[in-house]
Amino acid sequence: MVKAFYNGHEFPKFVTHTNLVLLPKKKDVQTFSDLRPISLSNFTNKILSRVIHERLVDILPNVISDEQAGFVKGRNIVENALLTQEIITDIRLRTKSSPNVVIKLDMMKAYDRLSWLFLTKVVRKMGILERFIRLIFGIVSNNWYSVLVNGQPYGFFKSTRGVKQGDPLSPALFIFVAEALSRGLNALHQNMYFCGYGLPKWSPKINHLAYADDTIVFSSADATSLRLIVETLNSYKAASGQLINKSKSAVYVHHSTSEEVVRKKERVTGIERQDFPFIYLGCLIFYKRRRMDYCEGLITKSMPIHLLSAVNPPNYVINKLHKLFARFYWSNSIDGRARHWASTKPSLWSSVISQKYCKKLNAIVVPWRNGSHIWRKMLECRDFVEHQIFWKLKMGSSVFWFDNWTCLGALYFVTPPEFIVDESINNVNEVMFKGQWDAEKLRKLLPDDLASHILESIPCPAILEELDKPIWSLETRGQFTVKSAWHYIRRRKDLAISYSNMWIKGLTFKISFFMWKLWKGKLPLDDALKRMGYFMPSKYWCCVMPNEETVGHVFFRSYTATRVWSYFFSYAGLSLEELNLQQAIVKCWTLRVMPRLKPIFLALHCIIVWELWKRRNSNKHGEPVSVNRVVYQVCTTVQSLIKVRKPGIVHVPFRWPDILKMMEKYTPKLKFNKVLWELPMQGWTKINIDGASRGNPGRSARLLFEK
Repeated sequence: MVKAFYNGHEFPKFVTHTNLVLLPKKKDVQTFSDLRPISLSNFTNKILSRVIHERLVDILPNVISDEQAGFVKGRNIVENALLTQEIITDIRLRTKSSPNVVIKLDMMKAYDRLSWLFLTKVVRKMGILERFIRLIFGIVSNNWYSVLVNGQPYGFFKSTRGVKQGDPLSPALFIFVAEALSRGLNALHQNMYFCGYGLPKWSPKINHLAYADDTIVFSSADATSLRLIVETLNSYKAASGQLINKSKSAVYVHHSTSEEVVRKKERVTGIERQDFPFIYLGCLIFYKRRRMDYCEGLITKSMPIHLLSAVNPPNYVINKLHKLFARFYWSNSIDGRARHWASTKPSLWSSVISQKYCKKLNAIVVPWRNGSHIWRKMLECRDFVEHQIFWKLKMGSSVFWFDNWTCLGALYFVTPPEFIVDESINNVNEVMFKGQWDAEKLRKLLPDDLASHILESIPCPAILEELDKPIWSLETRGQFTVKSAWHYIRRRKDLAISYSNMWIKGLTFKISFFMWKLWKGKLPLDDALKRMGYFMPSKYWCCVMPNEETVGHVFFRSYTATRVWSYFFSYAGLSLEELNLQQAIVKCWTLRVMPRLKPIFLALHCIIVWELWKRRNSNKHGEPVSVNRVVYQVCTTVQSLIKVRKPGIVHVPFRWPDILKMMEKYTPKLKFNKVLWELPMQGWTKINIDGASRGNPGRSARLLFEK
């Protein structure tokens, strides 16, 4: 079937047919626009779509404009959100004729309205082969539908436009069409009558940003410029079949803009003005100082995974989120009231930030003066990050004074305070001569000890066509990871042996976590509640003579606990005399036994206190539990632990003394496969290789001996 499709044949209708189910968007359904159609396509279509998408994915970065960040390899939704925030920060700037204006567009059913004819014209203009275009058209056009009404299919009709949401190929096809809009808007920069958005004079010209169908346009409030934008949008709508939902679109201006200007631009665009802040790509966009009420909605709504990478919310929001996470973690409920126990090519965003803030000074020394809250947060993180980046020399493109290419730190900070820095030297390759270090120049630029270190310890770069490579020193592979950065700044304390003994391989998480809470004294027992100020009558009901409910009594001194501990300790040659709970636990940690028994005794105390806790809870709710029942449960859990850690043991005994005897005598069986070299069959050549590699992909070689 797949081969037939690639040879130009259509799929049969029973493969491309699917049923549509209409789901209501709201309770009171009045029109078809109040219904959302949903369907499940045949998996064969998705396989072919994925194959074609993988062919297109490498083409997209070369033909799609930088302003479009959606579904293009190497581009990031976070950068589009950050760049939008950066541009909005400058909304106060004016052009020569009028103030700045921002237009946020909402495309109505963008995927469903896409014109197939326009799609084929666009991809043909992009230089896609005609045979490939026919394959694309065969996937998007050969779709048949029936509508399910009360569970019964009705009708059998074919779609005439649009691409399917959820199909692997659809995003790539949509951004091909959206590229027509991007190029139309970018072409306005060449129009002498177009007055763009007011940005600092050294910034690149940007009049729009897009992530798939989420488009935001930047312009001046000049009437002619707005008409040119509207004409471009109308041309795009007429050709592509797209439709702008003006009721959901919005225009934003600075608060000081006059009402006359606002009314004029509303007449030209047909879109009403709204106030900041607004949401773009899930992130809050504003130009004034951060306010807590701006971020209230972030806590109560579904949060995109990239949000906190692009937004620097107030501490109030972070603390509120921590409280929500903790409340859910401890009570399994949001409302529960429980005790809390690497490409070198710069992106568009980085180019704008560099030109805006670092035009005259290097980023490592530029001070905070003003700017967006994102830029301020970056400067706060600079001191943590910069010292962990080392530049590996290739062609000497590193900045001589400000990059750490000597392993000593940036030379600007390493040189003595009284030393005069010659900032006319920009890159490392400027102190090279004919493939060698220019020793005389280095000694003029640097103190003798630094110059000698470079000449004696650092090889002169010899690769002339490769840029220097940044190495993140906190990762062995040299690539930056959020995990390593987090561990670096969190100021982690030394590993506590007591805590490491609670997390045993093969033991379920809930048991280890309970042991941690017990060790920290975070269990909701009566004695702990008293320390917190909750005074109440205390009684431990599991004993014949009830006592106050304390950690020591529940888990060690009660009749049941003493019998359970004695049973398991006696077979290990241990005594409970003159011990308390903590000392008994430490005994399990420090007991000298053969290595194969060590994991069992490390887990034993965790399992015992867990089963005693379950007994306490069951008894409190009216269910009687005997000592034998607790011993049975402990042995069952130990048996499961051994099966996980020693899967080669077929039969694990149940009784505790039998388990100890079995593990003392247990010897793991070593398995090995005998490998013999054999002559190849006649007509075949055998090449013996090892498993070493210097990269994937990497170079390889072979050597044949023929006699």
